[in-house]
Amino acid sequence: QEIKLDVFSIKGLDLQLISLEDGKTNWSFSSADSPPEENNGKSIANNISSFDIRGVEIRDSRIDYFDVATNERIVLEIVDLNTDSIEFDKAFSLRGQLRVDGLVENVMADLQLDTQAVLNSIDTSLRLNGLGFAASLQSDDYLGGAIAAEGTIAQVKDIGLERIDIKDLDATVNVAGVNVQVSGSGNYDDSGLMMTGPLNVASFAPRELMQLLGQAVPDTVDPDTLKKLSLAGDWMLEGDTAKLENLSLQLDDSAGTGAVRIASIGQGTYGFDLEFDKLDADRYLSFESAAVAVDTSGDASGGATETDDLPIDTLRGLNLDGRVRFADLEIMGIQLKNTDIRISADNGAIRLKPMTAD
Repeated sequence: QEIKLDVFSIKGLDLQLISLEDGKTNWSFSSADSPPEENNGKSIANNISSFDIRGVEIRDSRIDYFDVATNERIVLEIVDLNTDSIEFDKAFSLRGQLRVDGLVENVMADLQLDTQAVLNSIDTSLRLNGLGFAASLQSDDYLGGAIAAEGTIAQVKDIGLERIDIKDLDATVNVAGVNVQVSGSGNYDDSGLMMTGPLNVASFAPRELMQLLGQAVPDTVDPDTLKKLSLAGDWMLEGDTAKLENLSLQLDDSAGTGAVRIASIGQGTYGFDLEFDKLDADRYLSFESAAVAVDTSGDASGGATETDDLPIDTLRGLNLDGRVRFADLEIMGIQLKNTDIRISADNGAIRLKPMTAD
């Protein structure tokens, strides 16, 4: 069979897709599980051998997907989507303005797309080549509520199948005035988005960023601290978890390496393992006025001594478990070497446990 159509136009579509707890859905598409031989080499879509559509125009439409079992909802609003002529296995231009809510939890994304696409004649999946995009993300839960991004993706393939593969993302992201260069590859399936790649954060002033985000700025002894932070490393995002490994960072005069992990983005559960060349802690915190005690009498074998709680408003509600080491540490006027400290936080209270110090 052959299908030929003039311009295919839709306006005002409101499509509701529901997946029940038992796996049943209110929609059905042709299966791509059968190998090409069982379809005699023809398209699985009703054995259509070819089709020619002069173009697609979709405006002011909405697709709402809801999974009852996971309580997950993804809403795609198509503000404007158009193509030129579409034929099987031939590249065609695709341009669009979309709005997506729920692809990342509690994040609304506005997208502008411009790419070359190919419709596969065997499984009817869609492949995008040389995807250029501009995005604006809004969320009350993340980093000031607004993130802007622009960049390219070399290829997005198998759209319409169970797993979508994403190859060679290269993007510049602005988060509350902080510029981030991010690259990576990965996939998206029923378990969510999984991507990994290198990341570089340009130097910025943490003090200014906290002020911009309406966060309480720590009352440091030296007002010239928290004025420079830059970092680079390898990132991974998988569903509600994230991590940054092979990390190198510069905080004011201190250089560090290590890893940061987020066990749950939604619940704010963090962990880290960092190592710094040096730190003058007396520049950051007055230990005479703070409710904190640090054991400085330990030897190289040092036993850990638990300290009092240090409430920090900016960390309220944060769950934290980490480790930080300093080759040279100055604290309360005392010079320490090879200090190894455990840090935990629960509901805004930090606990410090020096493990070893020379």
